[in-house]
Amino acid sequence: MRNIFTQKLIAETACGHNGDVNLLKKLINIASSSNVKTIKFQIFDLDERAIKGTKEWSIFSKLALSKNEWEIAIRYAKKKNLNIVSDIYGEKSFSIAYKNKVDAYKIHAEDFFNTYFISKVIDKRKPVLISVGGTHRSELFDLISWLHRKKKLNENIYLVPGIQTFPTPIKSHFINEILDLKNKYSKFGVKIAYADHIAGDDPTSEIFPFMALGAGASFVEKHFTDNRKLKRIDYHSALDQSQLKNFVFNLNKLIPTFSNQGQF
Repeated sequence: MRNIFTQKLIAETACGHNGDVNLLKKLINIASSSNVKTIKFQIFDLDERAIKGTKEWSIFSKLALSKNEWEIAIRYAKKKNLNIVSDIYGEKSFSIAYKNKVDAYKIHAEDFFNTYFISKVIDKRKPVLISVGGTHRSELFDLISWLHRKKKLNENIYLVPGIQTFPTPIKSHFINEILDLKNKYSKFGVKIAYADHIAGDDPTSEIFPFMALGAGASFVEKHFTDNRKLKRIDYHSALDQSQLKNFVFNLNKLIPTFSNQGQF
């Protein structure tokens, strides 16, 4: 199985498309022109994210794309030679991602305790990212132990700490978390990555990821947008297109300096 994380970066679109597939195509163009290799989408069915009549339903109903629109976006990204990681939130979004042959899946923190679903996704034998932000370490141990007993663990499973609080303050980002998780779970064959959510206009948002990679993270997730001044959905921790291009330029120069540690 080819390694889609050799660039050590996932460029995260989140819901920055504002529910407009043409805006999503614009973000895909930005990623491609910035020399990004792997992009991430948040594919969801509205029923998976909210209950009708709630505030959340009102929010996500404006951000949801149809199956056909996701097919258009994924096909477009593939034409740009981008690897595609998809957040999935249940059976419906998993089906869309699977049928459109994305390259990897990410289990959202909302499904951390859904062992049946996690197991089913792992069985597709593609890279699986598991969000562990906000979980207790005892809960993570229980999950990994259960997957180990079920013989589900493999070298294409990545534990991804990091939470989004629009934006997440620097004091809530911990390099030691990467070191601790590597120390505890490398023996199971799983790998560790990091989802950085520092404010995009904070200079440290372009520094912390390199610290995470230096600590042994297999890759980092970075949100991006077209223009931070427009304040689109999920812009808080996003780099704009000029920042992204500069970040990728520096990343590509520095990749050879990171220790191998069996990850490349």
